Amino acid sequence: MTDIKYNNTEYLVDRFTDDIIRLALVYVKNMADAEDIAQQVFIIYLKKKPVFESDEHAKNWLFKVTVNASKNLKRMIRATVDFDSLENVLSTEDTEQSESDRLVFEAVLSLKEKYREIIHMYYYLGYSTKEIASLLNQTETNIRTRLSRAREELKKQLLKGGFCYDGRLQTANE
Repeated sequence: MTDIKYNNTEYLVDRFTDDIIRLALVYVKNMADAEDIAQQVFIIYLKKKPVFESDEHAKNWLFKVTVNASKNLKRMIRATVDFDSLENVLSTEDTEQSESDRLVFEAVLSLKEKYREIIHMYYYLGYSTKEIASLLNQTETNIRTRLSRAREELKKQLLKGGFCYDGRLQTANE
């Protein structure tokens, strides 16, 4: 039996809008476009009326639609990075983002899209490599390889940006 809350539009909008916007932002790099994608995702949800069995099922479906909508929009336009908007999305009401967090996020944004999406899904959204493989219609081996390469590229970017490496990355003033 499915839980009614997972199929309640208001619940889904309240629960997932911020995560959908963040995920879309990884692709389109523009807050206005990311917000448009979030609206589009919920319009698709209302049209298709899928029935979800759990919070995880709803999240996976919504994120898969977000990835597809983001890629479709990206094919049509070339977006530019709006770092002010990115910082507003990533900071929370409780804590301000530290300078090192900002530098890490900028380094992530400088990665190729195929690496950026894996880093975001794995570290920011908490997906396993198996879940990412399912969402992106890839093999788990491919995702693990891409994640490993993404980490290497990210490490290079962070070292260029003033981070030190002595077994772990840290800012030069730590």
